[in-house]
Amino acid sequence: MGDDDPQATFGYVAEKRNAYDLADLHVVNPNTSDAGAKAMKAMRERGTLIVADGFDREKAEAWLQQGKADLTAFGRSFLANPDLPERFRQRAELNADDLSTYLWW
Repeated sequence: MGDDDPQATFGYVAEKRNAYDLADLHVVNPNTSDAGAKAMKAMRERGTLIVADGFDREKAEAWLQQGKADLTAFGRSFLANPDLPERFRQRAELNADDLSTYLWW
């Protein structure tokens, strides 16, 4: 999606989210363009932000250390690696995703 003023638009979304006292905002595939980066910044400044999609251990740690997000989520990585936290701790190799084993509705 595109937006001429992503900071205003997504800042507004984040502000409205805060009005409902929701715990967090979960964004998939963040920061893929300049507009995306601006939208992420606006949302991050206004509350708890969880990002997902395409993160590995190193990228997730970098985003957290740089303050771009509060948390990162790992969906497909967890499906392929039920012991994902332990693998991250040990810096072990991860199993590849196997889409043929996923339940698609």
